[in-house]
Amino acid sequence: MGIDMVVLLIDHNALQELLSMTTTDLIGRLESSTLARPIADPEMERQFDIDAGAEILDFLESGELKSPEGMLLLARWSAIGEWEAWEGRTFIYIETLLGREVGHVDELYNPEIWFELIDNISGFTKKEYSNAVVMDWMQRREKLGESLDEKSDPHILPTMEAHQRNAEGLFHVLQMAKKEGISLLLGREHMTAGKWMLDGKKLKDVEN
Repeated sequence: MGIDMVVLLIDHNALQELLSMTTTDLIGRLESSTLARPIADPEMERQFDIDAGAEILDFLESGELKSPEGMLLLARWSAIGEWEAWEGRTFIYIETLLGREVGHVDELYNPEIWFELIDNISGFTKKEYSNAVVMDWMQRREKLGESLDEKSDPHILPTMEAHQRNAEGLFHVLQMAKKEGISLLLGREHMTAGKWMLDGKKLKDVEN
């Protein structure tokens, strides 16, 4: 199983409010279940409230609230939704929108590329983008000499459906990222907290 790329839509005001709180106040409101969380985007998934809160409380037993690790946990609490996909598959989704190849996996996390993706998505409808991704995937298979016949490969249809879901989910993320008050947090599984990108800046460099 591959590594997942993870993209979160963050309620900017909610995150700033958390960062303005004292550790004591934050702990008290989490323990009393009085800490308000942004309303979830109905088209997306996100970490359950109880899990997100528990992770913050566990971390604060010994961790610093405004460290990159603390900020990442607070950002997850402030998220209205999360999108995940296998990192290897995201080349298709990103290159389809860019109209060019991405040379290295590290480029997938380049903030400039994501600003370009947000701009480029306006040239598609959700269905058009999903169809373009599937066509790109099929062409890549053909170039590799792999079958597109589901009778020969039973994984063809489930894989195609996964690409469609992922593309439609990413389309929604990029559309939402244009809205005022929504920040984009980008990272990958097992990535050091300080390297996660919030609106194009690494968490270790974000002033709070």
